[in-house]
Amino acid sequence: MKTHAGQLFVGFVALALGVTCGAGGLEVAVESSSGALAVGTVLTFEAEVLARTASATGSQVTSEAGASGGQYVQLSGTPAAGAFIEFTLPNVPAGGYDVKVLYKANFNRGIVQASIGGVNQGSPCDQYAATATQQKACALGSKTLTADSSPVIRFTVTGKNASSAGFVMVIDQISLTATGGSGTGGTTGAGGSTGRGGSGGTTGSGGTAGSGGAAGSGGATGTSVTWEAEVLTRAASATGSQVTSEAGASGGQYVQLSGTPAAGAWIEFTLPNVAAGTYAVKALHKANFNRGIVQASIDGVNQGSPCDQYAATAMQQAACSLGSKTLTAGNHTIRFTVTGKNASSTGFMMVIDQISLTASGGSGPGWVGTWSGAPQLTESTNLPPASLSNSTLRQIVHVSVGGSQLRVRFSNEFGNGSVTINGATRIPSTAPSTRRPTGRSPSRAARPSPSLKARPAGPTR
Repeated sequence: MKTHAGQLFVGFVALALGVTCGAGGLEVAVESSSGALAVGTVLTFEAEVLARTASATGSQVTSEAGASGGQYVQLSGTPAAGAFIEFTLPNVPAGGYDVKVLYKANFNRGIVQASIGGVNQGSPCDQYAATATQQKACALGSKTLTADSSPVIRFTVTGKNASSAGFVMVIDQISLTATGGSGTGGTTGAGGSTGRGGSGGTTGSGGTAGSGGAAGSGGATGTSVTWEAEVLTRAASATGSQVTSEAGASGGQYVQLSGTPAAGAWIEFTLPNVAAGTYAVKALHKANFNRGIVQASIDGVNQGSPCDQYAATAMQQAACSLGSKTLTAGNHTIRFTVTGKNASSTGFMMVIDQISLTASGGSGPGWVGTWSGAPQLTESTNLPPASLSNSTLRQIVHVSVGGSQLRVRFSNEFGNGSVTINGATRIPSTAPSTRRPTGRSPSRAARPSPSLKARPAGPTR
């Protein structure tokens, strides 16, 4: 590891390995396949499940009814202006996104500025409210990620409303909604906006995005990937399917069977590039007086109990929980089949509005901590033996578990200036505790740029 740091000292290095684990204990989320997200697909991250760091006052998870997922993350103690919480959004595919955050507004909240990769994102968000309000939304504008990455989003308290009693900050949920953009995967791909088939359907089976599709966002428990039905590649039974635009539908549109369907009619969607893991499956539909009873299946196996879409009066975004499913990495098909109808229903119509997978752990690969060293304050009594500027450092790492991938984190927690790491390599030792590398060529550690910069009081990932 070659540094350009003056008298600054990198005092913390943490390693994590990609391994196969059960639920719980993951440091961050699982790896996912690359590929741009279909326009309208939403990656949703519950703040409490994300890897995070915070300023000196620290941060904590608070459980509370009304919070998204039942919990949120807040600054600890009595924060002041300048306090921050920083989250890592794991394995986000390249592309353009609309960024949004949910928080709990209250009487003692600060004004918060978001930044992604050190660059301010959107306008400051005033979290003050005279009375508590859960899941308050703040739109943070658009962001284009030019390569698959795990971007870091920081929320910093920059001040407070004149009516506020403090500088407390709460982050409940972070979401990225795919808009297209210049990511390497593209958002249209083969199939275009019409596609090739779906007999009788209005848009056919190509969907809006064609190939490329969406990648699972991770696998940290509580992290979700959400697909608007109208953007997915789909096929349908003989009556066909169509996209209907309607106020109140998720994303303003839903997919329904065409014509006058009967029992046995179906619509099948392809969920592209799902990351390996175990997920809670859910579908939204528009309930109404003429709806059928619907059975879902994933890759040909029934998923969950039948869902009765009948209601005496129309109801948008009615939810149907479809149980849990462990999936391998790659594309999966989910089919919705009309198996019958409620005695009060006048027909066998079916509507699919949105499909979501919420990670619940399981057997997908994940990151676990395997070795670390504590941050150390640089003082006159514990300086390095020599200047580290333009020096190459070697450190022997004794890992506790094996895995297929290696990730290294450097921290400049106590630094008062930036540290540039010009390069980092991994070289296997010839034997335990030896400093002599093997004769094999070193394999360069993955990194976002030719050099890494650890800013003061924060990590580089």
